[in-house]
Amino acid sequence: MDDESSEVKENLAAHTALPDVLATLVGHSDPKVRAGAAQNPRTTPEQRHTLARDSSALVRANLLKFVELPEEDLRLLARDKSINVRWWLAAWPDTPDSILEILKKDSNEEVAEQAKVTLKQRK
Repeated sequence: MDDESSEVKENLAAHTALPDVLATLVGHSDPKVRAGAAQNPRTTPEQRHTLARDSSALVRANLLKFVELPEEDLRLLARDKSINVRWWLAAWPDTPDSILEILKKDSNEEVAEQAKVTLKQRK
């Protein structure tokens, strides 16, 4: 935790099993460190809820890739300002159909197309 390297803290955040350490890193000022925390399956539902609203698109995208989120947070991310976040949500195999239906109508053609492809693969 005292290491000056963001990379070291990012990796610690992604892999720590210590709740107090993880809680500190979820709130770290460096988005790379928070992005590491977003990868950690040991985050609490409250921490995931906070990370889903993070100011960094990297954090929000990592969250989608590594942990399960409740539908409330997925609905929020389906309207995320970042095309990258919405595309990852559209591409992720575990995204619920109801969220993919929202993304099918996305203003970005690539996001909308990806949501259609993901839905089609399920049928």
